[in-house]
Amino acid sequence: MRDGTTRNCYCSFANISFRFILARLSYAAKRLTPHMPTEVADTEEFLKVSERVTECRVKRLKDIVRLKLRTPRQLYTIRVDPEKAAELLKQIRCEVIEA
Repeated sequence: MRDGTTRNCYCSFANISFRFILARLSYAAKRLTPHMPTEVADTEEFLKVSERVTECRVKRLKDIVRLKLRTPRQLYTIRVDPEKAAELLKQIRCEVIEA
């Protein structure tokens, strides 16, 4: 323009494409970020999840045992007493790793 001001014809287009790129990056970041571990309260649900796991890690504390099931996308944990843990470990058909 002749009065010294410039006019950007692509302002609205650039704004739309920038929003699109941000939305796609946000979606990709959500899919790639690791999820928080999920604590399971019921042993039946824990055994159902154990059918599709790759490994089970056992963490023995003083009066409680923490079992961790690793699936390709999620980590599931349960806290039980040692007797119940021994029972559950007999029913799990994956690799058991004592940690």
